[in-house]
Amino acid sequence: MGTSGKIYEDERPGRYPRPTSRGDLVANLRGGVSCEVVAGNEETTRMLIDGWLNPPPYTVHPSKNEGWVIFRPYEGKVKK
Repeated sequence: MGTSGKIYEDERPGRYPRPTSRGDLVANLRGGVSCEVVAGNEETTRMLIDGWLNPPPYTVHPSKNEGWVIFRPYEGKVKK
C-alpha cells in the first residue's frame, strides 16, 4: 500500500483532519474520512495499524502540504 504519487485537486490546507492517535486515524478511515499524517511517520503508522488495529482497506497519497501524506479509505474493489 505504498504512496501512489497522485495528488488530488481538492487538497488545501486545513481540509483533512490530523488525528492525534493511530486509533483516531483508523476510526476516521472506518467512517470514510481521509486524514493527513506526518510523512515521516507514514511507514511506522502503516506497520502499526496494519498489525494491531485491523483498519479497513486504505491508500496513502502525498499531500500538497509539504511534509504530510493523506490516508484515504480505499474506494475500489478489495482483492481477497
